[in-house]
Amino acid sequence: MQRNPSWLAVMLLVAGAAQAQTSPWYIGAAQTFTQESNIYRLADGVATPAGVNKSDTVSSTALLAGLDQPISRQRLYGTATLRANKYKNNDVLDNESYALNAGLDWATVERLSGNFDLSADRSLAFFNTDTEIGLLTTKNVENSRRFAGTVRMGVVTQYTAEASVEHREVDYSAAEYAARENRQTTATLGLRWRPRGTNVFGLGLRHTSGKYPRFRDLGNGTFESDGFTRTGVDLSTGLEVGGASRIDARVTLGRTRYDEATQRDFSGVTGYAAWTWKPGAKLQLVTRLSRDDGQNSYFSGNPFLNGIIDYSRTTSALGVSADYAATAKIRLKTGLRVARRDLVRTLPANSVLGSDASGSDTSTEFNFGATWEPTRSVVLGCDLGVEKRSVSGDLSLPYGARRFGCYGQIFLR
Repeated sequence: MQRNPSWLAVMLLVAGAAQAQTSPWYIGAAQTFTQESNIYRLADGVATPAGVNKSDTVSSTALLAGLDQPISRQRLYGTATLRANKYKNNDVLDNESYALNAGLDWATVERLSGNFDLSADRSLAFFNTDTEIGLLTTKNVENSRRFAGTVRMGVVTQYTAEASVEHREVDYSAAEYAARENRQTTATLGLRWRPRGTNVFGLGLRHTSGKYPRFRDLGNGTFESDGFTRTGVDLSTGLEVGGASRIDARVTLGRTRYDEATQRDFSGVTGYAAWTWKPGAKLQLVTRLSRDDGQNSYFSGNPFLNGIIDYSRTTSALGVSADYAATAKIRLKTGLRVARRDLVRTLPANSVLGSDASGSDTSTEFNFGATWEPTRSVVLGCDLGVEKRSVSGDLSLPYGARRFGCYGQIFLR
């Protein structure tokens, strides 16, 4: 269940920024060892199935590359990570993963600007104990793809009109997850007002159209799909509060409707609010409160959560993180996140769980880590994570898990 360590990615960007004047590109390699106490996220009190091990040590070897090149008014950028993941006790999970991203920021001599961004990721899907699919102990490879484009008009004025389109796709190798494969396309149109400095206010319209192409297996290799639409109005703001604080927030008033899984229909308020506080040059604190539907929560890439496949109706989360530069070479980081999922039936009903099955679960995760950068080309670090989940209802199961990992990374420019 190894993905790119967030600490490694963060430190790579920090180191890359420090050397931006010397070269627009980098290449590197990384080695990570992680000890997982509950690799399959087995529920509390459940015996470990025969032929598998509950705990495991994962070795992950990676090649890294990146580019950040200004070209006149434009900027071309990209990153690539190729990773080989080996499991000591559960070698059936051995896999090769990758994370690719490329984009272009562009601007004209007039008032038009924008960006294009595309990404592709392949990794072992995170195990998620639930009662809809049941315990899965085989390899389930997740492939996700994303393309986004934005056009803005009004670069040098207080007002900026903005239009964007984003397309996402998620597929799984395990047949048990076929019904959760999905595609969705989101289009937005909005206006931003920047009265002064970095303060900004926004108003926009949002529409998403998507489907689960293999929602119901009809037999003989044919499937019935489930389509959905999501519409909403966005209100957003970004405000400097004094010299050390910033508040960023978005509130969306909207509704989501499904063709088949109508129990997932939702109308109400979603969005987020984040407070960033920098009391000094060495410390940064971030507090984030969010509420979104499960699909958007899954794609949000929340830095506090190790990651689960989230197809809940809504997920509400509160997270606090702290980043402290103890010295010029040592950095400490910690985070605490609590997330509550409102669960309803997401797969076709069966004889065990009816279509009206519902419930909730609450997950708590704590992270702590440290990094040491002895030179500008080497980063070493370790991090610790603890997860705990409690449940209510029939759709989820409680579990606990711990992980500890250390890594080293070296790169050249």
